[in-house]
Order: sequence, then C-alpha cells, then structure tokens
Amino acid sequence: MNDALLPKNQQLIADLKDKGFSLTAVKAPGTHDWTAWHYSLIHFLPLIFQKD
Repeated sequence: MNDALLPKNQQLIADLKDKGFSLTAVKAPGTHDWTAWHYSLIHFLPLIFQKD
C-alpha cells in the first residue's frame, strides 16, 4: 500500500480500540484515489447495514 495517510489512520484505529470502540479496518491496495474509495465502499456498505 502506498498511502501517505496510512500511519495516521493506523494510529486513529489504535486510539479508537484503546477507547473501547469496536471497528473493522480494511486496507485497500494502491494509492488514495478513486480505486481505493471504490474498493472501500463495496466493503463498507454491507457493514453499516448489518443487524446486531
């Protein structure tokens, strides 16, 4: 993965987990462009519509 924002996102994920948040982190291949957003969107949408 070639994304300059990755270290900050990894820190945010760690901080949220330390505070007790339950989350799913997904890494998309490539750079921070439309391809990564498309990849993330198709994986993110099913997660927000899950029933508990």
